[in-house]
Amino acid sequence: MIVRPAILCSLLCCSIATVTLADPPVAPTAPAAPARPDGKPAPAPPAAAKPAPVVRLLDAGAEPRRELRLSPKAGAKQVVEMSQRMSMEQAVGGFSMPATNMPETIITIEYEVESVADGVITYNAEVTGAEVKESQGVQPQVLQAMKRSYESAIGTKFRTTMNNRGIISSLEMQSAGRQDPLQGQQMESLREAMRNMMMPLPSEAIGVGGSWQVYTVNDLNGFTVETTTVLKVVSLDGDNVELEVAVSMDADEQNMNAPGMPAGSTVRLMSLDADGKGKSTCRFDSVAPVSSTMATQTKMNMDLDTPAMSQSMTQTTRIAVTVKAGESKKKAAPAAAE
Repeated sequence: MIVRPAILCSLLCCSIATVTLADPPVAPTAPAAPARPDGKPAPAPPAAAKPAPVVRLLDAGAEPRRELRLSPKAGAKQVVEMSQRMSMEQAVGGFSMPATNMPETIITIEYEVESVADGVITYNAEVTGAEVKESQGVQPQVLQAMKRSYESAIGTKFRTTMNNRGIISSLEMQSAGRQDPLQGQQMESLREAMRNMMMPLPSEAIGVGGSWQVYTVNDLNGFTVETTTVLKVVSLDGDNVELEVAVSMDADEQNMNAPGMPAGSTVRLMSLDADGKGKSTCRFDSVAPVSSTMATQTKMNMDLDTPAMSQSMTQTTRIAVTVKAGESKKKAAPAAAE
């Protein structure tokens, strides 16, 4: 049950734009991951264990109430297309820059349920499409950096195990291959977005008008963000549920990981505030939302310290994300020779 990836993706784009707008020297390319015997890249190392989400019922809602539980069938397939539009404003050293409209991006993710047993669900997902659309007024270095980062995600695979409340116990990621430091950071952000694609359900029975809260701690682009999500049931009919969603995120002062910056440079996050509202339609027999819309705003205050200068930066982004059913981007297997 979606929905925080909207803000997570906006933070990812902020980090890409921050590095490229600063126009730093390009960092050396990281070595390729060791190959497996079958020639494919080795799986990325597992992420550190995440604190379990804290789920709290706020309002049980009207009768009749029921426990919300996921019930997909093994072999079920689903294709999801997530598009986003973003604008960004920056102020550096007290001087404001004109607002920038970032290119529209579209990511296609294909899901297949591997197994369902005793309330435990395992599914596989693959990024099969990633497009950055041409856009007037976007600086060429920003456009190219975004294209490299998004296109590097194609072929990335995930294997996720969760319970029937959507609480993940395992998430393995296999990247598509060679990455530079910025793309590697993007892959970790993608892993985090996939982890947050499914919103944990409450343990208690709930009805229309009911709501629950989910609190999580996320690692994103080298810093830690606290996220609070409130979900309210608008309608509940069979396997379908419609939700209103409100998300807020904040972060304490901390250093950020900024690959591509000159040696000896540091980027320190001074503050982060983000909030968003949206709607989501989900089915309990699916592992990803059927449709979703989300509008968010994120404000980040940072201190940049390089060997050449030190300056403060404020970055405000507004992003609109739409999730809908998509079409498979996988290439058909060649026909067998007769």
